[in-house]
Amino acid sequence: MRLAILAFGFAPRGYMPPARVRAMLAEAALQGVQLAFLDSRDCEAGPAPGEGDGPPDGPPDGLFGEVWDGAGFTRRALGWPQVVFTLGLVLDAAAHALIARCRARGAVVLVEMGPDKLGFDALLAAAPDLAPHRIPTAALDPAGAARQLAAWAVAEGALVVKPADGRRGGGLFFLDRVAEGAGPWRLRRDAEEWHLPLEAAVAELLRRIRGRMAYRPYLVQRYVTALARDGRAADLRLHVQRGAEGAWGLTRAYVRLGECGLPLSNVSRGGYQGELPGFLAGRSRPAAALEAEATALALRAARHLTRHACPEASEWGIDLVLDRADHFWLLEANTHPGTALHEHERAVHSIAYARYLAHAARAVPGGVPGGGPGSAQEDAEEDVQEDAQGDVQGGMPAEALA
Repeated sequence: MRLAILAFGFAPRGYMPPARVRAMLAEAALQGVQLAFLDSRDCEAGPAPGEGDGPPDGPPDGLFGEVWDGAGFTRRALGWPQVVFTLGLVLDAAAHALIARCRARGAVVLVEMGPDKLGFDALLAAAPDLAPHRIPTAALDPAGAARQLAAWAVAEGALVVKPADGRRGGGLFFLDRVAEGAGPWRLRRDAEEWHLPLEAAVAELLRRIRGRMAYRPYLVQRYVTALARDGRAADLRLHVQRGAEGAWGLTRAYVRLGECGLPLSNVSRGGYQGELPGFLAGRSRPAAALEAEATALALRAARHLTRHACPEASEWGIDLVLDRADHFWLLEANTHPGTALHEHERAVHSIAYARYLAHAARAVPGGVPGGGPGSAQEDAEEDVQEDAQGDVQGGMPAEALA
């Protein structure tokens, strides 16, 4: 079975963490998969004379990419892959044409681009079983932003402003009261902090984002207080993936703790990863019950997002916050989550799912049964199975299909 990782606009091995490259190569070897790395900028161009194989005047019937030959990476002709995982944004006509050519040759191509934060909020609001876990959110109106933020601050007591297309905790501003009643408000961004009257705090926040609001949307959201026992900001990341049988399952659940003094917990901002039981211990409900609820919620969210926003998704990083009343709130979802401390576990399920897709495409002429991964038929079948068996927890079967 041939699997390609196709990157748009960059070399995939330069973009992927080295530990992920090693894990994917190792697991591909264990599961009998031929893994190749393709750069969209040159995967249809043959190597220079004397380098690799294939004629110098153009590619054979297939693509060119890098493969591991036991001693190093070699660029060579590959034929057409059966499954393609894509990286990067598919923006221009050339990228869409390349995907179309792969699909015309029978490949299952996964383009995993999830909704932005406002799209995520709209999807939660439309789902009756997820709406109770939606954090109150609204698009920030550039024309009336000052009035809107002041009203939200008074109503909520604490809020966060963030770009709708932001990543890795960048561009977030937090606004809350320094103390109950009259007095200054606290505006924070990373390690910076200002204590100001509400009107001045709102003005300072808008001064710092006004230029960007002209070309990117922002949102305002209730700030849900979720803290570890030592007072650090905390949230839960649940990494869910499709596995060897195509069903969603939990790969890893962990807590992310913010750096001391910072209001956000992203690892890219100095945060720390830890195991859930210690974080959940000592709350009003048993840790095992909280972890089971978080897992079930993340799996429901993954199925809903896949069905309505990203039908080709193979994995989601679902972020939750747990408030002081032990209620879970859905914070956001990422289609390509960081997996620095569990690359092997991720690779097991990624390779197994690629094998599942290739097997399903062979079994059903014209493509994957039921309209492909994430289709309504497939999700309905999953829902029936999980109603009967319970949500998948603690990992998925890693065995490859024959």
